[in-house]
Amino acid sequence: MKLLLFILTFFVCSQSFAIITQVNDLELIEQTTQQLTPQDLVLFDIDWTIIIAEDPLLRPCGAHLLAKLKKEILDKDGQVDLHLSRIWNESKYTLVDPKILTLIHNLQKRNIPTMGLTGIRTGKMGVIPNLEDWRLEQLQQQNIDFSHSYPTITFPEFPAPPPIFKHGVLFTSWNSKGTVLVGLLKKLDFTPCKVIFVDDHLEYIETVEAAMHDLGIEFHGFHYKGALPP
Repeated sequence: MKLLLFILTFFVCSQSFAIITQVNDLELIEQTTQQLTPQDLVLFDIDWTIIIAEDPLLRPCGAHLLAKLKKEILDKDGQVDLHLSRIWNESKYTLVDPKILTLIHNLQKRNIPTMGLTGIRTGKMGVIPNLEDWRLEQLQQQNIDFSHSYPTITFPEFPAPPPIFKHGVLFTSWNSKGTVLVGLLKKLDFTPCKVIFVDDHLEYIETVEAAMHDLGIEFHGFHYKGALPP
């Protein structure tokens, strides 16, 4: 019986293809996820996809100003991480689009595996004792919880500070999102039929696309531009 189930799962999941779509809102993402089953996987980037800082300096429109500030002022004393952590820690965060709350909750109600996938560094940074706990708290403040029954998984095979999978969010710590995701799927012993990934950075989507292609997993990436000004 188990062998038959494996054969059927392999047959259904082996017909893979990949597509990346640029979207400015959540409508097409919501429509696409309506076709998913519990054998699939949905991944959301965090910053500029689910949540966004209220401080304009930390928004896409202020990215060039922040880069200039880092170069000309913050890095003068060699403590750029300390200064940046203070800016991050003092900012308040809100949802990029309030509709994403309903989207995530509906996926979870349908038992569709749904996780966060972020490139943020792990561990201590300046005045922030633990970046992953800091980010998880921001999600909780917006009533978003990916944890379910997922275990905490570490990746000691990566350079320090290493990635970690915690409360349903995979923190890649600046490593390739595709590479770390493959490691997570192996540790979870989970091969989804299809992966949906929503991110505001195209290059990150492409790393996951390539990784899923190597595994023979169908992939649909959404290059989400909802955080950009109209």
